[in-house]
Amino acid sequence: MRLTVCKPLNERIGAPSINSQSVNVKMPGETIEIVNIVWGDVLDGNGIWYVSDQGFYYWSGGFAEVNFVLEGCDINNYTGEAKAGILLQLQEAVHQQLKLKVNGYLGCGFGNKNYEDNHPFSMLIYVKHKLAENNPDLKCPIVKEIRFWGFKILTDVMESNLCELLGPMPVGSNPKLEKNYPYLVGGGILNSDETFKGTRFIKAKIKRDDNISDYFLLTCCHVVFPFLKTNFEYNRTNSKPATANFPLSDECMSHRIEKAVFNNDLDFAAILIDAPDIQNIIDGNVIDDYFGIEDINDLYQIEVVMVGFVSGIRRGKVKGVFKKCPLELDNGEFHEFNNVILTNNISVKGDSGAPVIAKLGNEYKLVGMVAAGNSDDTCILPFYCLADNKHKYSLK
Repeated sequence: MRLTVCKPLNERIGAPSINSQSVNVKMPGETIEIVNIVWGDVLDGNGIWYVSDQGFYYWSGGFAEVNFVLEGCDINNYTGEAKAGILLQLQEAVHQQLKLKVNGYLGCGFGNKNYEDNHPFSMLIYVKHKLAENNPDLKCPIVKEIRFWGFKILTDVMESNLCELLGPMPVGSNPKLEKNYPYLVGGGILNSDETFKGTRFIKAKIKRDDNISDYFLLTCCHVVFPFLKTNFEYNRTNSKPATANFPLSDECMSHRIEKAVFNNDLDFAAILIDAPDIQNIIDGNVIDDYFGIEDINDLYQIEVVMVGFVSGIRRGKVKGVFKKCPLELDNGEFHEFNNVILTNNISVKGDSGAPVIAKLGNEYKLVGMVAAGNSDDTCILPFYCLADNKHKYSLK
């Protein structure tokens, strides 16, 4: 397919990278025959590159055409980081349009049409109520397929309830106590004044400049700061001291909160602990590894295991990935999580912070922690967001 250059565009050899040698510069108005699509260096939020019939690489942002399909390029043939990057870019491109144009829009993600295993992989568009195409209240009918940067992906409109943060719950509503030491993840944790409780997520560490590691218990920010606002951030060095309390037993002790963040990508609090206090054992499995962003597509339709302080061990199935999840906070503010992993409902209030694991091959790995949900779904925030170069939490 021939595409038209719309801005000066480097013609590179070797790899889809800004560090690859540029052998020529194509000028606006020139056309290039494109035969393949690859994932490469991300420029201005766009990591899609094209390969010409002569083997040269071009960044897709330099072409006029966007809404087209390149024959033979199927999103299902891509794997790992490439597939994850392409899906997230496609999602971001249409999300704002859907918010403006679609009645009762609640977010979008990816999964099989109607959640059926034998149905095609689709962009799942969640709405409060589905409207017939002849309904006068329908602002803009949703197209049957989306075409962007050479890819075609089907759409499926799904009715859904608005998600809400799962917890915390009042302390008196569950008398469950803990007796074992070291304490396991999946147990209970209280906010500083011991009025609300949630679930302990995972023990993680950060290596300091002196090569000594500090150990932290992680949980949801909204568990230990239950009346937060969107874009909330706490740091011990410049804030009033705050604590969280565990275990939920006669030995319950206060532990210092070092950091907490609640924004579109994160909902976590890091509580300083002694390394031996917590063991990362879930359903009898030692958890010392996690699913990275390049692995998330492999989780689709896989069984997951959650251990929540209220629900205990529950099993479910991943039915959507990279979902944008809107919810309303207790103070009436509207909030939106990015890149949520969606399962069938496996959690209740008080399970916020619950660790979720899955098995691929012979090994269980950490998926993430429960943060929100509704009567049909549980929303999991992936751990890889905490293991990135900014936050640097490690399980090993």
